[in-house]
Amino acid sequence: MDKNKNHDNVTEPQHVADNEISVNDIDNEFVEQQEAEAAKDIADEEMNKVDALQQELDQTRAQLEKEKKEYLFLMAEFDNFRKRTLKEKSELIKNGGENALKGLLPVVDDFERSLEAIKSDIADEEMNKVDALQQELDQTRAQLEKEKKEYLFLMAEFDNFRKRTLKEKSELIKNGGENALKGLLPVVDDFERSLEAIKSSDDAASIREGVELIYNKFVKYLEQNGVKPIDSAPGVDFDTELHEAVTMFPAPDESQKGKVIDTIQKGYTLHDKVLRHAKVVVGQ
Repeated sequence: MDKNKNHDNVTEPQHVADNEISVNDIDNEFVEQQEAEAAKDIADEEMNKVDALQQELDQTRAQLEKEKKEYLFLMAEFDNFRKRTLKEKSELIKNGGENALKGLLPVVDDFERSLEAIKSDIADEEMNKVDALQQELDQTRAQLEKEKKEYLFLMAEFDNFRKRTLKEKSELIKNGGENALKGLLPVVDDFERSLEAIKSSDDAASIREGVELIYNKFVKYLEQNGVKPIDSAPGVDFDTELHEAVTMFPAPDESQKGKVIDTIQKGYTLHDKVLRHAKVVVGQ
């Protein structure tokens, strides 16, 4: 052909390889990524709860330490008062103020009873607080253990779901290929009948018509399954997303620069995704 002769003098550009994408690899990576993100979110939530409980326990301990210091301060004050009182009593006795000291004894007794009452109240209050904190800590531990079990159960459920999803996806891919191949069997039957007819017929026109019918049936089946040819007619703009330039040819005029001049091999798309790039000759 004249076109093939014209192609002998042109330069060959770098070949653009067809993209091959593994659906299984992408989906497996996506599922593993989702699983890792879900596990990280759950672990972060559990750590936040533990940190909150630890902070509350630290605050309670600080409050108890403060009250303990106040109690020790009160005891020291009372001990100082008692010592001063005994000292004053001793001085009064020495100075002959025995009656005055006797009048102070009931006051001392009141202070001692008051101190004992304060000791008892503080001890009861501290015990109540300790009991309340212990009870709250036990409840928190029980709640944490419960949430831990729920977390482990959720992780097991998620793992089962992931396995079921992968299995279902594998079966869908397998069955999808099976259905596609099953739809090709009638075309193969037509080709076999055509080959048998060719053996016993010399009518080229009828043979051509039969082959065209089989071809049209096959193309229609491809269209029904989402396979469509890529437009690579002469004069179409060269598109790197759809076309693969196998040869650059000097354009006869400026209007054909960057345009498709000839198609070496047709390209196809599957649901708007390039299944095979169209191999074309491009004007330069």
